[in-house]
Amino acid sequence: MAAKNGRVVLNGTNAAAVVQAGASGGTFNVEILNASGSTAIVQLGISATTAFEAAGKLIESLSLADNETASFKQIVLEADEYIVGESDTANVNMVAMGFDE
Repeated sequence: MAAKNGRVVLNGTNAAAVVQAGASGGTFNVEILNASGSTAIVQLGISATTAFEAAGKLIESLSLADNETASFKQIVLEADEYIVGESDTANVNMVAMGFDE
């Protein structure tokens, strides 16, 4: 097992990959912070590519008030899958921490 982490600040126009699992998959926790100054619609998913549009699994779609956080625990990825995020506003932070299997 190897520890792995990733961080991305969503800008409101482009989705982004937060972290990619290794060749044997992995398990990750994700923390989201809305630092935009306004309410944000945020989506979190699992994708075979870095594109949110390719996400085969939607984990959550939620509204976060300014300075509100959300936590997701033990997200299991298959080999080489990505955790991806998308927001309708800038300055939404996503951090993933976990282990490759």
